[in-house]
Amino acid sequence: MSNYQFIVEVNQHTIQTTGYFHVCYVMPYRLGRIHYQQQTKWGNVPIQQIPVQIMAGKLSLKHGLALETTFWDWRESIIRGFVAQTRMPLAVMMIDENYDTIANWNFMGAWPSKVSSPAFNQNREGFIIHEMSVEFEQMIRNF
Repeated sequence: MSNYQFIVEVNQHTIQTTGYFHVCYVMPYRLGRIHYQQQTKWGNVPIQQIPVQIMAGKLSLKHGLALETTFWDWRESIIRGFVAQTRMPLAVMMIDENYDTIANWNFMGAWPSKVSSPAFNQNREGFIIHEMSVEFEQMIRNF
Protein backbone atom coordinates (compact mmCIF):
# COMPACT_ATOMS: atom_id res chain seq x y z
CA MET A 1 0.00 0.00 0.00
CA SER A 2 1.37 3.39 -0.95
CA ASN A 3 1.79 6.19 1.54
CA TYR A 4 0.48 9.35 -0.01
CA GLN A 5 1.06 12.81 1.37
CA PHE A 6 -0.46 16.13 0.44
CA ILE A 7 1.44 19.36 -0.06
CA VAL A 8 -0.67 22.50 0.36
CA GLU A 9 0.60 25.76 -1.11
CA VAL A 10 -0.78 29.26 -0.86
CA ASN A 11 1.09 31.68 -3.08
CA GLN A 12 -0.42 35.15 -3.12
CA HIS A 13 1.30 38.49 -2.72
CA THR A 14 -0.06 38.78 0.85
CA ILE A 15 0.41 35.15 1.98
CA GLN A 16 2.95 32.59 0.84
CA THR A 17 3.27 29.30 2.70
CA THR A 18 3.48 25.52 2.37
CA GLY A 19 2.10 22.77 4.61
CA TYR A 20 2.39 18.98 4.53
CA PHE A 21 -0.59 16.78 5.44
CA HIS A 22 -1.31 13.04 5.63
CA VAL A 23 -5.10 13.13 5.13
CA CYS A 24 -7.13 15.14 2.62
CA TYR A 25 -10.92 15.10 2.10
CA VAL A 26 -12.68 17.16 -0.55
CA MET A 27 -16.42 17.84 -0.55
CA PRO A 28 -16.70 19.68 -3.87
CA TYR A 29 -20.08 21.41 -3.94
CA ARG A 30 -23.30 21.01 -2.05
CA LEU A 31 -26.74 21.73 -3.42
CA GLY A 32 -29.28 23.52 -1.28
CA ARG A 33 -32.85 22.32 -1.71
CA ILE A 34 -36.40 23.16 -0.87
CA HIS A 35 -39.34 20.85 -0.39
CA TYR A 36 -42.17 21.35 -2.85
CA GLN A 37 -45.68 19.96 -2.47
CA GLN A 38 -48.55 20.09 -4.89
CA GLN A 39 -51.76 18.15 -4.70
CA THR A 40 -52.40 15.92 -7.69
CA LYS A 41 -55.83 15.51 -9.31
CA TRP A 42 -56.15 12.20 -7.39
CA GLY A 43 -55.68 13.92 -4.03
CA ASN A 44 -52.12 12.78 -3.36
CA VAL A 45 -49.60 15.31 -2.04
CA PRO A 46 -46.13 14.07 -3.06
CA ILE A 47 -43.14 15.90 -1.62
CA GLN A 48 -40.43 16.74 -4.12
CA GLN A 49 -37.00 18.24 -3.51
CA ILE A 50 -35.87 20.98 -5.85
CA PRO A 51 -32.24 22.19 -6.02
CA VAL A 52 -32.09 25.94 -5.45
CA GLN A 53 -28.57 27.04 -4.59
CA ILE A 54 -25.05 25.75 -5.13
CA MET A 55 -23.02 26.13 -1.93
CA ALA A 56 -19.24 26.36 -1.80
CA GLY A 57 -17.11 23.30 -1.30
CA LYS A 58 -14.97 22.32 1.65
CA LEU A 59 -11.46 20.92 1.89
CA SER A 60 -10.45 19.12 5.09
CA LEU A 61 -6.77 18.48 5.80
CA LYS A 62 -5.54 16.49 8.80
CA HIS A 63 -2.31 15.56 10.53
CA GLY A 64 -0.11 18.24 9.06
CA LEU A 65 3.04 20.20 9.57
CA ALA A 66 3.70 23.82 8.61
CA LEU A 67 7.09 25.48 8.67
CA GLU A 68 5.71 28.77 9.99
CA THR A 69 2.51 30.17 11.52
CA THR A 70 1.12 31.55 8.25
CA PHE A 71 -1.94 29.27 8.20
CA TRP A 72 -2.89 30.54 11.69
CA ASP A 73 -2.23 34.13 10.62
CA TRP A 74 -4.43 33.62 7.54
CA ARG A 75 -7.22 32.32 9.79
CA GLU A 76 -6.77 35.27 12.18
CA SER A 77 -7.28 37.75 9.31
CA ILE A 78 -10.63 36.03 8.60
CA ILE A 79 -11.62 36.38 12.26
CA ARG A 80 -10.78 40.09 12.12
CA GLY A 81 -13.23 40.49 9.23
CA PHE A 82 -10.95 40.66 6.20
CA VAL A 83 -12.75 37.86 4.32
CA ALA A 84 -12.81 39.44 0.86
CA GLN A 85 -9.11 40.34 1.01
CA THR A 86 -8.04 36.89 2.17
CA ARG A 87 -9.84 34.69 -0.36
CA MET A 88 -7.05 33.37 -2.52
CA PRO A 89 -5.95 30.45 -4.69
CA LEU A 90 -4.70 27.33 -2.94
CA ALA A 91 -2.97 24.34 -4.54
CA VAL A 92 -2.96 20.75 -3.23
CA MET A 93 -0.56 18.17 -4.63
CA MET A 94 -0.73 14.47 -3.82
CA ILE A 95 2.72 12.87 -3.76
CA ASP A 96 3.88 9.29 -3.29
CA GLU A 97 6.76 7.93 -1.21
CA ASN A 98 9.24 8.89 -3.97
CA TYR A 99 7.95 12.50 -3.90
CA ASP A 100 6.47 12.13 -7.39
CA THR A 101 3.29 14.12 -7.99
CA ILE A 102 0.30 11.80 -8.46
CA ALA A 103 -2.43 14.42 -8.76
CA ASN A 104 -3.02 18.09 -8.05
CA TRP A 105 -5.96 20.37 -7.52
CA ASN A 106 -6.40 24.14 -7.54
CA PHE A 107 -8.97 25.80 -5.31
CA MET A 108 -10.12 29.33 -6.13
CA GLY A 109 -11.51 31.76 -3.58
CA ALA A 110 -10.21 29.65 -0.70
CA TRP A 111 -10.17 30.74 2.94
CA PRO A 112 -9.57 28.76 6.15
CA SER A 113 -12.62 28.23 8.33
CA LYS A 114 -10.76 26.14 10.92
CA VAL A 115 -7.15 25.63 11.98
CA SER A 116 -6.49 23.53 15.07
CA SER A 117 -3.49 21.97 16.73
CA PRO A 118 -3.38 18.93 19.02
CA ALA A 119 -1.66 20.95 21.77
CA PHE A 120 0.33 24.13 22.05
CA ASN A 121 3.53 22.31 21.24
CA GLN A 122 6.14 23.05 18.66
CA ASN A 123 8.49 20.43 17.43
CA ARG A 124 11.88 21.30 16.01
CA GLU A 125 10.82 21.05 12.36
CA GLY A 126 7.70 23.22 12.42
CA PHE A 127 4.22 23.76 13.79
CA ILE A 128 1.84 20.82 14.05
CA ILE A 129 -1.64 21.24 12.55
CA HIS A 130 -4.17 18.68 13.70
CA GLU A 131 -6.88 19.78 11.28
CA MET A 132 -7.44 22.58 8.80
CA SER A 133 -10.74 23.20 7.00
CA VAL A 134 -10.78 25.42 3.93
CA GLU A 135 -13.89 26.73 2.20
CA PHE A 136 -13.60 27.35 -1.55
CA GLU A 137 -15.65 28.65 -4.46
CA GLN A 138 -14.22 26.60 -7.33
CA MET A 139 -12.13 23.45 -7.70
CA ILE A 140 -10.04 22.52 -10.75
CA ARG A 141 -8.54 19.02 -11.02
CA ASN A 142 -5.29 18.97 -13.01
CA PHE A 143 -4.13 15.69 -14.51
